[in-house]
Amino acid sequence: MIDYSVNLIYNTTMEKLGEEIRARRQSLKLTAKDLAKKIGVDPTYITYIEKHGKFPSPAVMKKIENALKDPMLGSIYLKTKYPEVCKEFEEGEKNVADEFLRSIKNAIKSNKTPEGKKEIKRRLEEYKAKLWEIVKNFSNTIKELDDMEKSLNLKNTPEQKNKSKD
Repeated sequence: MIDYSVNLIYNTTMEKLGEEIRARRQSLKLTAKDLAKKIGVDPTYITYIEKHGKFPSPAVMKKIENALKDPMLGSIYLKTKYPEVCKEFEEGEKNVADEFLRSIKNAIKSNKTPEGKKEIKRRLEEYKAKLWEIVKNFSNTIKELDDMEKSLNLKNTPEQKNKSKD
């Protein structure tokens, strides 16, 4: 049985990505044809992305992001493609930031000595390292998901289907 609610949510978010791309393109006074030419794709591909929820490959999305000079499009793309991973990343980032702010506020209130300032700097470095670890894990997870997706797509090529029939 098909879960239509998942399809509806996915299509809605895909349409949002397309709407964001179209809005940014239009704000730069570019036509779909102009954008397509800039990134080296057929104009109908841009139309499919903007109006029909076509999901661009990561490489094409990066070209769109660069052509439109809008790094936020990459964030929307990731949130659309990997919503659970992004949610986990954002929660981890928020938890570390909240913990850091509480810790620093307490340290500032209680320590105004040079030693106290050193302690604050040490904590700052510690939390910065924690945030970098979260970003590294997020990046690795996205890469693993992309690799899995590529391997699945390879198995669905016509050549692979013909080999499995033999």
